[in-house]
Amino acid sequence: MKIRNPVLEAEIPTRGGGKYRELWAAAIKLGAGEVLPVEFPNNAEAQTFSQGYQHPAKRRGLKLVLRSNVVYITQRNGGS
Repeated sequence: MKIRNPVLEAEIPTRGGGKYRELWAAAIKLGAGEVLPVEFPNNAEAQTFSQGYQHPAKRRGLKLVLRSNVVYITQRNGGS
C-alpha cells in the first residue's frame, strides 16, 4: 500500500468510458437503420470485445453483433 499526498476533491479522476469513449459516443449518435462496423485486428480481439462489452452496450441502448473480426453496433430502439 502507498499513501499519497492529499489532493483537492476536484482532482479525483472521473470515470469517462475508458478506451472506448469515442466508440460509444459515435454509436449513440447512430440514426434509424444505421450500423457502426468496428473492425478489430483479428477474430479473437473482436470476440473478446463483443463478449466483454455486451452489458455496457446494453446500458447505452446498443446492440453488438459479431461477424468474423468485425463487431457491428446498432441502436436497440432503432436509432434516433
